[in-house]
Amino acid sequence: MGLGKDISKYQLSVIAALVKEGKSSKEISSTTGLSMRSVQRWTKRCLEAGDVGPELPRKRPGGIRKTTPRTLEILQRQLDREPYISARELKKKNPQMLANVSVRTVQRLLHDDLGYRYLKPQRKFITARQQKKRVWFCQKYIALNEDKWKQVLWSGEATFTITSNQGKIKICSDTDLHSSRYNEGTVKHTDSVVVWGAFGYHGVGKLVILPKNVTINTEKYLELLADHLEDCFEICQSEVYQQDGLSAHTGRLVTGWLDFVGIEYIKDWPDNSLDISPIENLWAVMKANLRKNDTSSYSKLVAALEDIWSNFSPSFLQNLALSVPHRLKICLKKKGDRIRYSLSVSIQ
Repeated sequence: MGLGKDISKYQLSVIAALVKEGKSSKEISSTTGLSMRSVQRWTKRCLEAGDVGPELPRKRPGGIRKTTPRTLEILQRQLDREPYISARELKKKNPQMLANVSVRTVQRLLHDDLGYRYLKPQRKFITARQQKKRVWFCQKYIALNEDKWKQVLWSGEATFTITSNQGKIKICSDTDLHSSRYNEGTVKHTDSVVVWGAFGYHGVGKLVILPKNVTINTEKYLELLADHLEDCFEICQSEVYQQDGLSAHTGRLVTGWLDFVGIEYIKDWPDNSLDISPIENLWAVMKANLRKNDTSSYSKLVAALEDIWSNFSPSFLQNLALSVPHRLKICLKKKGDRIRYSLSVSIQ
């Protein structure tokens, strides 16, 4: 019956009596005060039921609805203008329309009738200050020619996890999949390995694999550079060093040592800019290829990492090294915001 009131037992008895007297629907409507449509509906039921009389309809569950489709339209327009507004704020902004409606009811209207979901706002990956610095960096280095980028030694760290992955196996269609032979245990807190590597246009340098569950700090990073950076420069035929903005990299101890030994490096690399560095693509490729290998122990993981690292194709490394100008162009176009950069992979 929509938003109309339920018919009472007295009204139904009056309709039944008037129907027996042969009164018309118009006469019954004027006598009972009900609408013509309701009278016609109940008159039909009285005639079908005969002497027994029609049964009263079951009382609708819950209270009377306090909102109308018009209320939903108004709420929809307000949400389109202010998507982060809360149900409590909506009630305060509409004191007359939602005076007798609770905050919980407003929440139900948003969820059930309008289909809204409450989502936690995602933290912005790059701050406004970092965006400005990235724009400045792109403007400074975008005009650099290819020969200069060929001289850069790109470095970085990545973390790899020792998993229970033992590779894929082939089984027959009638094999018992629940057999212990084809199932492996899992570990809740797995061990991890941090690696440091560097590459340039002419090849990859040494891949340094730290002991299990050991992370890099300023002292370890400085020791790593002192032991391996010179060899990487020689192998990759590079002249300029690049590192990201981690605190272990930009500490005075590290930068002072680089200046003291006379190593040229990019001093104004912007913070939070892993998306610009091509070595991140290298780590992504290694992680993708590790899924095909047995990495169930530290020794197996190390062997797989060294094998993948030493088998990158020269053309892939060259394209990766020369992709930086295009990355800067995209970053500049997006006004310093985060970029998504993918490069076709070729590993032999």
